[in-house]
Amino acid sequence: MNKMARALSIGVFCMTGCTTVSTVPTAGDSMVIQGEDSRSIGQKWNTGQRSIQKGEQLKSCGLKMMEKGQKMVAEGQKNVEKGDQSIMQGKLLKQQSEHEYRQKFPDQKLLPVDEIPATQTSAR
Repeated sequence: MNKMARALSIGVFCMTGCTTVSTVPTAGDSMVIQGEDSRSIGQKWNTGQRSIQKGEQLKSCGLKMMEKGQKMVAEGQKNVEKGDQSIMQGKLLKQQSEHEYRQKFPDQKLLPVDEIPATQTSAR
């Protein structure tokens, strides 16, 4: 019976060795080799190790994505600020030009853009 358990343990070790990345047996592999009583404990340990490795990879990827996202948010905020400045400058220029027009041509009426005939708006 002892030879049978030993042969089975070696077979299990070989099978688990093929599925793991490392050639050095893990603590879980050692537990599996001990026999049926510790087999589920060793498999549980190996599952936990794979979960940790997967979690570390996901965390690393997530941190890189967050860093990239923070840079994009900062760049977006700068663009919004530049856009606001451009809008304010544009509104100021429009107000100034309307004021100058009214001063130079007091008898002329400025029409809102939606009241200007289509032939005149296409020329603008």
